[in-house]
Amino acid sequence: MSNISDKLKDLPDTPGVYIMRDASGQVIYVGKAVVLKNRVRQYFQHTEKPVKVQAMVDNIADFDYIITRTEKDALALENNLIKKYKPHYNILLKDDKTSPYIRIDPRAEYPTIEITRRVKRDGARYFGPFIGVSVRDVISVLQSVFRIRTCSGKLKKRARPCLNHDIDLCLAPCCERCDRAEYLRAINGAMTFLSGGGDDISGIITQKMSEAAEKENFERAISYRNQLRVLDNLKSKIVGELGKVANIDAFFYTDNGLYGAVSVCIVRGGKMMGVKNYIINEPQMFGGDMTTFLPQYYSMTNELPDEICLQSERDVTALVEYFTSVFSKRPAITFPQKGMRKKLLDTAARNCSDFLLKSADRVKRDADMTVGACERLKAVFGLPSARRIECYDISNISGADKVASGVVFIDGKADKAQYRRYRIRTVEGADDFRSMYETLSRRFIRYKNGDAGFNELPDLIVIDGGAEQVEFASRAADDVGVKVPMVGLAKRDEEIYLRGNREPVKLNRDDYGLRLLQRVRDEAHRFAVLYHRTLRSRRYESELKGIDGVGASTVKKVLNVFNTHTIVEASADEIAQKAGIAKKAAANIYAYYHPTSQTATALKYKLVAVDLDGTLLNDELTVTDYTLDVIDRYRAAGGIFTVATGRSPISLAQYVKPLKLDVHPVMAVCHLGCVTVNTADLKAAQVTDMSNLVAVRLLKFAAPHCKMMQMYDGDGVAIAQSDEMTDNYFAAIKVTPREVGDMAEYAQTVRTPIIKVILILDEPKVQSLTAALVAEFPELNFIQSTAPLLARMKKPGDSFEPAMIECISAGADKGKGLKSVADFYGVPMSEVMAFGDSFNDVPMLKAAGLGVAMGNARDAIKTLADEVAPTNNADGVAKTIEKHCLNNDLQGEDYA
Repeated sequence: MSNISDKLKDLPDTPGVYIMRDASGQVIYVGKAVVLKNRVRQYFQHTEKPVKVQAMVDNIADFDYIITRTEKDALALENNLIKKYKPHYNILLKDDKTSPYIRIDPRAEYPTIEITRRVKRDGARYFGPFIGVSVRDVISVLQSVFRIRTCSGKLKKRARPCLNHDIDLCLAPCCERCDRAEYLRAINGAMTFLSGGGDDISGIITQKMSEAAEKENFERAISYRNQLRVLDNLKSKIVGELGKVANIDAFFYTDNGLYGAVSVCIVRGGKMMGVKNYIINEPQMFGGDMTTFLPQYYSMTNELPDEICLQSERDVTALVEYFTSVFSKRPAITFPQKGMRKKLLDTAARNCSDFLLKSADRVKRDADMTVGACERLKAVFGLPSARRIECYDISNISGADKVASGVVFIDGKADKAQYRRYRIRTVEGADDFRSMYETLSRRFIRYKNGDAGFNELPDLIVIDGGAEQVEFASRAADDVGVKVPMVGLAKRDEEIYLRGNREPVKLNRDDYGLRLLQRVRDEAHRFAVLYHRTLRSRRYESELKGIDGVGASTVKKVLNVFNTHTIVEASADEIAQKAGIAKKAAANIYAYYHPTSQTATALKYKLVAVDLDGTLLNDELTVTDYTLDVIDRYRAAGGIFTVATGRSPISLAQYVKPLKLDVHPVMAVCHLGCVTVNTADLKAAQVTDMSNLVAVRLLKFAAPHCKMMQMYDGDGVAIAQSDEMTDNYFAAIKVTPREVGDMAEYAQTVRTPIIKVILILDEPKVQSLTAALVAEFPELNFIQSTAPLLARMKKPGDSFEPAMIECISAGADKGKGLKSVADFYGVPMSEVMAFGDSFNDVPMLKAAGLGVAMGNARDAIKTLADEVAPTNNADGVAKTIEKHCLNNDLQGEDYA
């Protein structure tokens, strides 16, 4: 504090900007001052301050200041430093890209109409923003009246005009159907209309509507009628009594002590375009100072109006000078007390109060999940700070195309500009431990070298894994000579591991700190997989170039038609015909992907996929030694054995070791085809989910008919509350559900993908509810399940007959999931054998070359299969694999 005291004595009495830093050197606040000496000293005087201001002061460990020539220069410098440092206690407006504008560049030879969400100072004219009215509807009006081209880019000459000219929507300058002077008159008319001037154009559209109706072109007449409605909508937005000023922004600010809000009422061309709202997270620091807000706002919109209306008077001389220097335009800043401008302020005020009232809970929840989650992790791990979190993940397939990702979260939010990706250089094979060591070593070495983009150490590093992964990663920091706290997040049980501590830290599933760690880890995984797939695609291209007779031109033609999976399934003739390449080159490509192999040829079915419950598992939910031996022999013969189940990856985990899916990792299907995972780590490679809104509607619709509802999302499975029935069910599948109370309310707020909803109800109600669901939710698939597990939910003497309806996205089923796995391995579906016992297995049985129903399946399922195997309790899967793949022609009693 003595350092601060000395600096306070030396502060100048000039304009400038001050920069507050915490103990780690992080910038936490940037402010401007007319007199630096007076403003900065106020923070350190022993007077009562608002809570947030005092919290900021308590965190100040040092400060710097920059002297400026004028207050205007201080305003500009403050705005630039806030953008650069993004301090925690400053207001930080997000870039608003939601409201569209119409862009016309009158300097072009034949200007076109474009839609953009970013205003630039590039000499073009921008009209908007369009809020509450479709910008495309406005453009359709302009086309009908002024017949301006909408094709993008520079005008290209054409032999004949396009369809727009044929239906009287374009003057066709591309075919010289009009001269430049005529076209520019049309452009000027359109710009005059968009600016709020010009004659009423509704008469032109009314005449066109009448002509279309007379010609019985009723579809065109309806289109003109809709355009008239657009014009009526625009007319209703006209604001009178504004005088010559047609472009006005009216700002209003309010707060409730915890959060604040700013609303701006936008008038363009004399028309009310709408209201935009912005939340203020630090109202006590902000204090309604619009001289801080406005430079950020207009540097974001890049559009300065003729007049700015504010609610309370203040000295705005420096603000006007700032705008004049930046925009080369001097706006009028007024404080209206009556008239139409006061009504605009009142409109902004009403919107502001309503927005703050409705947004407070959402803002608090967002704060809890971001900054609040960082504070939670800081407390849990005893860290000085958890503001900057980095996470690293490795991605490869059998050691090929090894890559790593590094993602950065600041204050609980992803900062994608700081993401980094790495190609593993020194590690042989699939060794994630050494790959992580290499990645972190390179990151820390670049930090020590002061390389741009690496010159800040994180407050916390998250590793995907347990104690061993954390230990290996920590050695990289030790060897380079840096100290960074690290934790590992083990995905199976979401346990947190610290270095040197074999006992994990366990947080509740709904703990915001844990949810932040999960988001960081999942984002690192997504980014690593994306990079891995990119490299794999490049390798595919280079593979093709290495084939005899295949050059760059041929590769380009092949890539336009085929990918790594479809080319394996194609014959040489198909490759030649579809890609349009020489037959010799196609034959060489086919030969490259189909090397001769006696083992592979001997197997009629090269891929076997089995359901678990009621199929591979017996009624005791185990697999016999005989079946395991057959699976081993099938693998030894060159076959690929995988699982296609309705269970979640977490539930599948208990069978990975018994089935040797860790020793022989494969892509497997979970959640009825909604998710494919690699059994080596059970990480999702592909997910098909349903929207939060659909899930909310579904849960509300089904609730009155169900005994229990389950919802699977990225965090596991959620139920309303547990009882004896749910305990028995989840104990059998070895999954621990989360109790969330109101399921629909939870579905509305959950941030991870919603994969599946399961409805448990009485058997007699299944058909009627399924029919109602199909009619109400065409975007979903509904599958009735006959899983033996349901029997565990029935109490002795209870008349309740448990049945299950599984609800998934219409874009997913086991058949599609199995097809994606077969494509991954380059196996045609004709060489796939699939086993199942339930209705949810039917798409898979139909898709496979040989669909096998178990002997314990219902008759309706057996009739849809190619073959019926013995029951799940009689090793039906093993006997069928022996019969078709291992040359054991079992007959009679042996195959029963």
